[in-house]
Amino acid sequence: MKNDYFQPIRFEGVFEATLTLFNRWGQKVATLADPLVGWDGTFNGQVCSDGIYFWALRYTTINNEAKEQNGLLELIR
Repeated sequence: MKNDYFQPIRFEGVFEATLTLFNRWGQKVATLADPLVGWDGTFNGQVCSDGIYFWALRYTTINNEAKEQNGLLELIR
């Protein structure tokens, strides 16, 4: 199966959110003010290399609760 973008699967009851992705050296490769747009695996217009990336999703619920989720993703070209 081919996935062209990394984005949240479930995104209900969220007022605002920011999705940030980092490479294995901790360098920020993307910050998305609209996580539903998704990350396309590029950094400054260049294709990122295969590997493991860390993601952090910070969001505020419609009840004004600040929350965070994070994890790893594997980019395979």
